[in-house]
Amino acid sequence: FKSPVVRIRRDEQGTFNFQDMIAPPRETVPAREPAKPREPGQPAGEQPPSVLAVLGVDKLSIKDGELLYEDRQVSPQGKGDAARGGTFQVSGLDASIEDLSLSTPVSIDIRGSLSEGSGRGFRVTGTVGPVGPKLDLARAPVNLRIRADSLPVAGPLGALDLPVKVLSGTLKADISAAGSLDKNLDASWDLDLGGLVLDAGD
Repeated sequence: FKSPVVRIRRDEQGTFNFQDMIAPPRETVPAREPAKPREPGQPAGEQPPSVLAVLGVDKLSIKDGELLYEDRQVSPQGKGDAARGGTFQVSGLDASIEDLSLSTPVSIDIRGSLSEGSGRGFRVTGTVGPVGPKLDLARAPVNLRIRADSLPVAGPLGALDLPVKVLSGTLKADISAAGSLDKNLDASWDLDLGGLVLDAGD
């Protein structure tokens, strides 16, 4: 994909706007009809393949893309508000995603910027998954390295339900993480946060 604009949204129930495209729901068979025999070598209870697998897509590449992400499940105050609802934008996005599968780890190499025109301010490399047919990212194993150089933090930190509003600041980081979000996530990091300006209101 060259210079795409991607909009990702998760609603209050935790459903992503792309889930039906990646992992279509199973077709139900009426009880009165006999079950169809399995193909040779097909394990019982196997989930239907994703649309990407059906199309034979094994690798995705993005050049100079833009990602708009809105998470309405971040906080009760969310409802799409940019300061509290988990909304942020990534520009200059270059990504390489290999070994696309719901049942095996996926290799990723992603770089981009959270502020327009500031170059590739961050890079994420490693593996994610398997995520399973329900796209359960919280349970998916990860092995990632995240590096950031002078990354603006007002947007990402503003999405958190903090007692103060983050007006500006930059972050340099080198983070390694392995595990899963719902169990144990072992991480090591080297962080340098500078130029931080906060508004405590009253």
